[in-house]
Amino acid sequence: MAHKIFNIYLRFIFAAIVVAYIFAFNTPEARCAQLYFESQTPTVSVDDELFVSVYLNTDEEVLNAFEGKVFFPKSLELIDISDGGSVINLWVRKPAPDYFGIFFSGVTPGGFYGTKGKLFDIKFRAVASGAGKIIFSDLLILKNDGLGTPTEVSSTEWEFIVNEGVGIQPKLIGQEVNFWEDVDPPESFTPIIDRSPEIFDNRWFLSFTAQDKNSGIDRYEKKSAKSRIGLTFAKWREVGSPLVLSDQNLESHILIKAVDKAGNERIESVEPAGQVVWYKNLDVWMRVAIIAFCVILVGRILCLLRRKFRKPA
Repeated sequence: MAHKIFNIYLRFIFAAIVVAYIFAFNTPEARCAQLYFESQTPTVSVDDELFVSVYLNTDEEVLNAFEGKVFFPKSLELIDISDGGSVINLWVRKPAPDYFGIFFSGVTPGGFYGTKGKLFDIKFRAVASGAGKIIFSDLLILKNDGLGTPTEVSSTEWEFIVNEGVGIQPKLIGQEVNFWEDVDPPESFTPIIDRSPEIFDNRWFLSFTAQDKNSGIDRYEKKSAKSRIGLTFAKWREVGSPLVLSDQNLESHILIKAVDKAGNERIESVEPAGQVVWYKNLDVWMRVAIIAFCVILVGRILCLLRRKFRKPA
């Protein structure tokens, strides 16, 4: 009897070990998105420029909304922020200064998946010596699951040292440019019309991002009209991306102009995505008027020639 009880006890212990092994080694690891900094210059001198990039690792999840702050010490002076090449193509609020930090909030329709997705680049100038850290705060990242489910987020800080005295930082290709030498326009880009229940109450919006390898993008301008003729006389106005369209019927012709910091321009067009009723289309009536004018003119010329060459009776 004791032998049977002992065998049952051994089987129970064996089963407990197997179950513990399964839970310990086969439980799916919790996903955790990570934001981190990257820079080639962790040590600089006063008056040197410091370039830092913000990257995202989604940890095998598809994520589509990103928000947070980047804080930096007073030993650094913010010079510029660039979102060129960012995985975020719809900024709810572009990276901008906010109480000794940089606040950002944006969306990527369809989501982003990867280990090194750039969010934006930051350019500082060192103004005081000493050690310091750049850190993240108030991070919120949502899954691309249609429900806006928050995901776990981790972040790493970035440490740097500013040496005493004025240093001369080596000039890196592409970081500085003489604007007078920049004669190349921004690269070609494609403005996209889209809408999403997650932003702008599902209204149609226009998103666009241009790249300029020399002086960088300075601004965007837009003009639109419901006819090509009207587009010719429409005025340019400065805009940002994404832009909620005033014409929600998508009947307008749109031009987007990207201007770099040297004044070079690149213009891209967007054709009407909606159908315009022909009798409301000014271009159609203009073509009719031109054809009618040509017919009348030709008829008038033929009448004059007929009179001129008519033989007397």
